[in-house]
Amino acid sequence: MRNTFTENLENTPFIEKQSFIKWLFGCWHTRMSKPVTIDNTTFCYCKDCGLRRNYDFETFQPQGAFYSPRPGKEELYFV
Repeated sequence: MRNTFTENLENTPFIEKQSFIKWLFGCWHTRMSKPVTIDNTTFCYCKDCGLRRNYDFETFQPQGAFYSPRPGKEELYFV
């Protein structure tokens, strides 16, 4: 079943302008997740673009720069 509402919404001038502004200025990482711990690494991630930032539980503050997670072996597909 096709969702015609979202198909029509994607082609509106407002969405095109919004996409251009995001491309021009990038993500401001305003919607961050709560701290997540995976393999003894605690981080927060941006809900919009997916970039991660380490989190320190001693200071309860994000630490360091944003980074993109590397794919694990189970996420790699060879063709």
